[in-house]
Amino acid sequence: MKLKLLLLSLLVFVEIGFAQNSVTYSSKSGTVTTNSGVEGSLDIIISCYGNSGNPVILNQHFLCGDPDGFVSNLASNGLSLIPGQTTTLKFKFKKTVTSDTQKVYKFTTNGSCFQSESEMIKITVNYKNGSTTTPTNPTNPTNPTNPTNPTNPTPSTNIITYNNSSENDQTVNEGTEFKKLIGSDMGSTYQWYKLRTDAVGGTVAIPGAVGKDYLPVEQYSTYYWRRAYGVSKDVYSNRIAIWIKPAPAIQNNTINLVDWTIKGTIPTGGINSSYTFSWVLLGAEDPYTFPDNGQNLEITESLYNFLSSYPNATIVRYITSGSRSSTSNHVNILPVPLPITDIENNSISISGYKITGSQPTGGVGEYRYSWFLGSQEDPIVFDETTKDLDLTPYPLAISLLQNDHTAVIFRTVRSVKRSNSNKISLYGISALKQQTLKFQSESDLLTVYPNPTSESINFSTNFSTNKEIEIVVYSDKLGNEKSVFKGTVTPNQVVNWNIPASYQKGIYFYKILSGNKEVKTGKIIVQ
Repeated sequence: MKLKLLLLSLLVFVEIGFAQNSVTYSSKSGTVTTNSGVEGSLDIIISCYGNSGNPVILNQHFLCGDPDGFVSNLASNGLSLIPGQTTTLKFKFKKTVTSDTQKVYKFTTNGSCFQSESEMIKITVNYKNGSTTTPTNPTNPTNPTNPTNPTNPTPSTNIITYNNSSENDQTVNEGTEFKKLIGSDMGSTYQWYKLRTDAVGGTVAIPGAVGKDYLPVEQYSTYYWRRAYGVSKDVYSNRIAIWIKPAPAIQNNTINLVDWTIKGTIPTGGINSSYTFSWVLLGAEDPYTFPDNGQNLEITESLYNFLSSYPNATIVRYITSGSRSSTSNHVNILPVPLPITDIENNSISISGYKITGSQPTGGVGEYRYSWFLGSQEDPIVFDETTKDLDLTPYPLAISLLQNDHTAVIFRTVRSVKRSNSNKISLYGISALKQQTLKFQSESDLLTVYPNPTSESINFSTNFSTNKEIEIVVYSDKLGNEKSVFKGTVTPNQVVNWNIPASYQKGIYFYKILSGNKEVKTGKIIVQ
């Protein structure tokens, strides 16, 4: 015999986080007694009270525990209520037993099985080993268990899951890519919503998020997520909170003035050791952010001259990594007691492929060197920061200097002041020919530039014949190797690879394969 029990005696007040209104449950406990193999049910009424026009969006009432015997729970009026509305939760149970059996079922009211048991709905079902004759339903004699649907299908439920779980609380490490929120197939139109866990901004319909599933894009804030479906999109799913576990705090952010360069320590913490540096001048006029974004900051002559008028001004380094940030100590640039003399004796000469630079004079303290090649092609800024330069590892630079009448190479010296050396060109010098290069292996025939880089990188080949090669890039960030080129290169061909915008700043590694062996490996610094 089907037993229908309506409980209206106990009102329990429950706050729902998506609105200022409130709801009450007619009861959070009850007992059902039904015969073996006969469906029994229990109704609990939820009523909405308040004066706000915002709907109260109820969580799904998930079963926590053994589902044996549980059939379904459905809300007659959905799970979105405004003041004055009610919805009836109908819990259905059916189990065949050979002896009298009692089972206790517990259902969540906040969408999480970690909820306090006292706040859950607790239903005790007594299954009796009695007659299993199907009772007559006066409203639908041919289908006694479902008077409104002759085919008596199993009701579908609007459920969303994350990482194969419908639990309310999920955790993701900051910087980790989100997985998709997967929704049950309701065969309908959908709309996804989000709400910050601090409720700032209220519930927001996500523009364009109208598919069955949704991939969150927020990386640094914690949100509640849920989905509605139906023509009016007012039947809501369970709610899932994806909590972002912050990256470790940034530490070891100290700066010191060393020979007119403010040198910063290598920080720790943040996301995957990926940092953004910025340098700010404080205490002069308005705060000024330098265009430099490296680990260290060089004090230029123009900056020094400016700071001489602001003896109390300081420079500070800011570091960000994901949602984490750090401010260093402040460094004061004191004026030097003597005038800063110009840098002199900055000249270079070449013998073979070795460029020798003179020892400069003037400036202040330590000298910093950089080498630059200008031509009709893209300029080359060399990795070396030494007083002298060996061109042997740079066949592309040698080729440009020999064959491009505009190509020149020079040295820049900096020590507060700045000086450019004389320029050297190899154009028209027949004694220096490409075939005289004494390469030690195929590795010497391959160069990679510019490096560091931010948008693209060139792999220059100087083979004398066509050759099959493959270029592979990999790093801890990528998780697996990525082949960026595979094919035949012609003599002196340059392979250009545009770095995807999704690649984070940091160090990547490459290897060049030919004939099933590695012929060159190295690293790429993406800034």
